[in-house]
Amino acid sequence: MKKTIVFLVFITLSFNISSQDTKRSTAYNYFKEGDLVKAKELIDEVCVNAETSNEAKTWYFKGLIYKELAKKDQNSMQSDLMADESVKAISKSLSLDKDKIYYQDAMNVLLNIAVLVYNNGVLRYNHGIQYKDDESFKNALMDFDNYFEIFKLLGDNKTILEDAMLKNGVDELVIFYYAGYSADMIKNTEKAKYYYSKIYLSKKGMPQGYSNYCEILLNEGNKDEALKVVEQAKILWPADNDIELMKLKVYQQTGKNNVLTDDIEKALISDPNNVNLLSALAEAYDKISFEYKNQKDQANYKIFREKAETNYIKAIDQYPTDQNIAYNLNYNLGVLYFNPAVDAYNVYIERQSEELEIFYKDFFNKAIVRFEKARKIKPENIELLDMMMRVYLILENEDKALELKEKITELKKQ
Repeated sequence: MKKTIVFLVFITLSFNISSQDTKRSTAYNYFKEGDLVKAKELIDEVCVNAETSNEAKTWYFKGLIYKELAKKDQNSMQSDLMADESVKAISKSLSLDKDKIYYQDAMNVLLNIAVLVYNNGVLRYNHGIQYKDDESFKNALMDFDNYFEIFKLLGDNKTILEDAMLKNGVDELVIFYYAGYSADMIKNTEKAKYYYSKIYLSKKGMPQGYSNYCEILLNEGNKDEALKVVEQAKILWPADNDIELMKLKVYQQTGKNNVLTDDIEKALISDPNNVNLLSALAEAYDKISFEYKNQKDQANYKIFREKAETNYIKAIDQYPTDQNIAYNLNYNLGVLYFNPAVDAYNVYIERQSEELEIFYKDFFNKAIVRFEKARKIKPENIELLDMMMRVYLILENEDKALELKEKITELKKQ
């Protein structure tokens, strides 16, 4: 997922706050005097008092006071909680205010909070990216959720907010992305899907939203929907590398391997040393070869297996710095050698053919070279160690096989 640092919007929205009712005058006077601590203490009492808890004015005052508390220290994540309470209070005031006595005042508070929660969300989002802090992403999501809740509560007044944000270069779809990414980071998949889908349904937005949405759909096994998303993204951004790589991933999982290889080969013309493209092409050829193997088409099986081998080696020769990529390349190439070696060995057991013996030993030796390189990157991967142990046994290297067996036993005890 691409990380995007975003910038704060500095908007000053000035509105006239008037109060005609004096029932909560003490709390309101504290608020006007700037004593927000006392104002909060008192309004909290009023909100739970049976006589005043069902009155719109009570909750309007709470929203007003908590909004100022939230503004007081935006560097503290307490600000997010105060803003959240403010939105809830204004929402309740609107639901109780049947005669719309405080409607316009409530709208003014909401417009101010909207800017506040957006800026808070950006602060937490950036902090989350910089420090990989889940708590920051959690608060960012709460802020962006509140932004869109305010948007709904504003009704016809939402155009004021839309205009103000657009004048400051903030598009609604960008906020959907911030919200979706924040949800993604804290494993709130449903929220992430909701916000990313908003971008997809708009048929515009930013490519990261589409690729992240595809990733979720693929993880859920929803390959058909992922294919629709990536095809739309490809039309919108035909030259975007992230979308290209996501398309390759989707094509791999939806069986479009022939289309996939054509597209990758075209992309490699302008970027022949791209590790991700070389790896994707190798994997595609690997899958095609496996399909031919199942069809018992040995000639094409061999052709595409060798194409896969060539591209795995090309990718490895670029010395990828990402250790996961380096591991997967060596492991996958090792498996590419391992599988035909196993097939040849099983036939050799029956026929005792010298030709088969040469073949399986050659391929097992090639496999073990790649497995050893993968092991240096992930020395405690039990699946890898188990495959290596079996290869060493077949190659009659009992010392290495015993060493690996002991290592596997030790790891399983942990």
